[in-house]
Amino acid sequence: MMEFFLKISRKIGIDSTVAYTVISRIWQSSSGLISIFVFAQFLLPEEQGFYFTFASIIALQVFVELGFSAVIVQCVSHECANLNLLDCGILVGPRQYRDRLASFMKLILKWYGVATLLIIILLLPSGYVFFLKQQAKYAGIVWQSPWFCLVLSFSIFFYLSPLLCFLEGCGRMKEVAKMRFIQDLVANLLLWGGCFGKISLWVAPLCYAGRSLVVLLWVGTSWRRRFFTELLASKPQTIVDWRNEVFPFQWRMALSWVSGYFIFQLFNPVLFVYHGAVVAGQMGLSLSACNSIAAIAIAWINTKTPVFGNLIAKKRYVELDELFFRILKQSFVVILFLVVCFIVMIYFLQLFQPSLGGRFLPILPLLLLNGALLINHLSFSQAAYLRAHKREPLLVNSIIMACLMGLSTYFLGRFYSAAGIACGYFVLTCFGLIWVTMVFLQKRRIWHC
Repeated sequence: MMEFFLKISRKIGIDSTVAYTVISRIWQSSSGLISIFVFAQFLLPEEQGFYFTFASIIALQVFVELGFSAVIVQCVSHECANLNLLDCGILVGPRQYRDRLASFMKLILKWYGVATLLIIILLLPSGYVFFLKQQAKYAGIVWQSPWFCLVLSFSIFFYLSPLLCFLEGCGRMKEVAKMRFIQDLVANLLLWGGCFGKISLWVAPLCYAGRSLVVLLWVGTSWRRRFFTELLASKPQTIVDWRNEVFPFQWRMALSWVSGYFIFQLFNPVLFVYHGAVVAGQMGLSLSACNSIAAIAIAWINTKTPVFGNLIAKKRYVELDELFFRILKQSFVVILFLVVCFIVMIYFLQLFQPSLGGRFLPILPLLLLNGALLINHLSFSQAAYLRAHKREPLLVNSIIMACLMGLSTYFLGRFYSAAGIACGYFVLTCFGLIWVTMVFLQKRRIWHC
């Protein structure tokens, strides 16, 4: 039996790094099922709507962070093509590359320090005003203090996040995947415990506080403390030229990520304003489940992005393509299987347990969301391949798609609720895949000549 599972694992491309990441995503998905029961038992449908709309407003941080996390992984992976990080936390390789890595680390922390302050200054009042305008409909829900604490706890988590991206770029994907699993475990236990304790919307800041504590404890122990301490203590003679080496890639990534907000995060606020917290909660929980499925499948791609960067830096394009197309096939089989299972489960849940199934969207818009999920997986995978070259050829695509999706979400969501949003999302996602694939084929041919 064990040999059978090992054989299947090899066929679908599960190595140790993918395994830890997938386990983490499976935990997210299964814990999400538990959360459905917990929400249904201890949170009002309106509170569920507030919870997921909180998350959509917090996602406005992308306007401050500007896609730097993806830039970190790509840039660090290219630098580490000439270095080796030992298990004791020591970097081995030419001095000039070690200096460049150290200078980049210091640049990252300065950037995120300023970005964290901006998040606090901008998100606290903007979110407060947004929810205050809806307060008359939900006078019995206490959201003010939880919102303030959520922004503060998220800000701490945000400032620590580039440390994980830096280690991923150094090829330590497996260790980071393990830590993220622990993060998810702690966050979900706090979420359920908070719901059982009937602390309502306070569960949102509690989860981010738990995630931040896990990162602090993990980074501050073992070889990781030595690694970061030595990088920060060093006085590099060769530095990364941010203006010429990073900024040309970063500003394109920034616009792409900002565009992503209008594509993926606008659903809940629009539904919250025009159709109420209950419908927003249904969309939020449905999107959360879809995102968990997407995160499981994209793990095949994301865990290999540092490898892509290394192969590109060494101009080993044949190996790059063989690896990419193999894991793309493997990951698509996985996401297709998970989507079918999810749709069948929700169908029967809504049929036989409507009190629980009703926390999700009706089956038709749910089908459209999951159809878009399958299509997006192909687009995201091709985008990851292209961005591993430290370039962003999908900038125009992202901006135009964001404009179209924003307009579609606003007008269809306002007049046709969740079904209208899901329909517009599916149609535009199909169009987006055709465009991304054309860019992928063209750039791959030009860059690998």
